[in-house]
Amino acid sequence: MSKIKIYRPRVLVIVNHGWTIRNFLLSPFFSRLNRTCEIYLVSNLSKKDLKDMNIKTKGLYETISFTKSLMHERIAMRIAGYHFALAGTETMKIKSSWALLQRSYLHNFRIRLETYVMTKIFGPSILNILDKLDYWFTLRNKDSKYYKKLYESIKPDVVFSTFSVLLDERLPLYIAKSMNIKTAVNVTSWDNISSKGRLPYGIDRYFVWSEIMKEEVKNFHLPIKNYQIMVSGTPQFDFHKDKSLIDNLNI
Repeated sequence: MSKIKIYRPRVLVIVNHGWTIRNFLLSPFFSRLNRTCEIYLVSNLSKKDLKDMNIKTKGLYETISFTKSLMHERIAMRIAGYHFALAGTETMKIKSSWALLQRSYLHNFRIRLETYVMTKIFGPSILNILDKLDYWFTLRNKDSKYYKKLYESIKPDVVFSTFSVLLDERLPLYIAKSMNIKTAVNVTSWDNISSKGRLPYGIDRYFVWSEIMKEEVKNFHLPIKNYQIMVSGTPQFDFHKDKSLIDNLNI
């Protein structure tokens, strides 16, 4: 009798930052996922890096650096400004104060007036409009074809971005969304929602550390529904449970 071949879902993981390399490739996350899924990586790591870390995947593909057009950059600046104005955190007040010192009085006055008018009249809904514009411009980036061709080749079931605010991971995530491939993103840290800019638009699942972060996501991103936000904790704390990493100093 011939053996029944069990289908293993194809998961493409986008990982480009030291924190997320540690949290997702060197933690139990990767080994557990590898038991049931075929894993492909889009990364700035080399094959030698993976070999040194004893990580085996079905495929390794290069991350393309993301560069915005001039118009896209202007939209992105307004998204960040309106988001921080509506968030109103102390961190962003400090950052904004520093930015004001780099510009002329008239320039600052125009930006403050525009931000005040747009956020007071439209509120958070202005960000929903701009998020869609950002998505539209991102899909028209010159490197879109690279990821379209890649996805047509490997046919992933899920594309997972490990760093929610890293722009280089935004393009492959949005291309996957446009091709009706399931998408997920990890919100890297507790402060990313309010002080690090917008989360990717229209993703199927957002993974956060806690219920507090879940409420923040809903407050700052009105279109994201409750069922889309998964409270998963973070793999970076798994290392504290690994007894093999604990050194007894006999103190």
